[in-house]
Amino acid sequence: MSVMAQEIQEVKPTIFSGVPAVYRRFYEGYGEHVGVAFGPHIKYLFCGGARMDENIVNAYNNGGLKLLNAYALSETASTLAINYCDEED
Repeated sequence: MSVMAQEIQEVKPTIFSGVPAVYRRFYEGYGEHVGVAFGPHIKYLFCGGARMDENIVNAYNNGGLKLLNAYALSETASTLAINYCDEED
């Protein structure tokens, strides 16, 4: 994970997409300071491929990062649905 974090610091992305395992590993490595791994330029984090653990989502969101669950069916269409963190269920 340290190589990926180093590359993120070099590239300075504003958007990052990953699967739950990636976000879990960042959380395990950085804890409540996970924002440091993504740098000050990041605006949105998209998580897809599987449902993300709600506790980890909350940790990211409480740390000021917008971690959004994205659902799509890429095999059949380009339709996408996003669970925004500021919307009520």
